[in-house]
Amino acid sequence: MTEFQEEKIIETCLNRLIDTNLNTTAAYSMHTLFKLGKKYDWVNDELKLILSRDLSNQTSGYQFAEKNILKRFKI
Repeated sequence: MTEFQEEKIIETCLNRLIDTNLNTTAAYSMHTLFKLGKKYDWVNDELKLILSRDLSNQTSGYQFAEKNILKRFKI
């Protein structure tokens, strides 16, 4: 992928996580951002910030994906 394509993917995934009505794609967005964060450090910072919000009202699938990603950051 080109850098432009990666930036568009990052932008789309961040928007999916910010918009709380799009829970179905949020888990995929988290995993995509985590992988791209290995190349772009600032992505991981943004992802951690978004995941640190109080999300007790989110779906169980969203919460599972969130815990999985946060656990990977601690390793």
